[in-house]
Amino acid sequence: MIFDKEISKKLMTNQYLKGTDFENEGITLTFKGVEKVKARFGASEDSKLVEKGILEEGEAFKYSFEDADGNERIFESHSMPFAVAMNTAEVNEGDKVHISRTGKTTETRYAVELV
Repeated sequence: MIFDKEISKKLMTNQYLKGTDFENEGITLTFKGVEKVKARFGASEDSKLVEKGILEEGEAFKYSFEDADGNERIFESHSMPFAVAMNTAEVNEGDKVHISRTGKTTETRYAVELV
């Protein structure tokens, strides 16, 4: 093997999370912070977050996490259900959270629990 096991594991870990990563049993992560960013797949003008003046068209929230192995994991999203779930759980920097997702399209719901 060209790299040791630790480096190989980091190379094989995709830094960016997808909504599907939260399906089934969900995932437990440590929350590091959130910021607004211009995103390739940012919010459209008909997004609820844009309509409410929370995001601008083309923006998304960039949520930063750390997984159990210490890898940085990023979730860029303009999902109202995800933002509401994070806010409702009153997540703060450094909190360990378990995030799960059910449903599809307009029926998508996230559950965020402090661990």
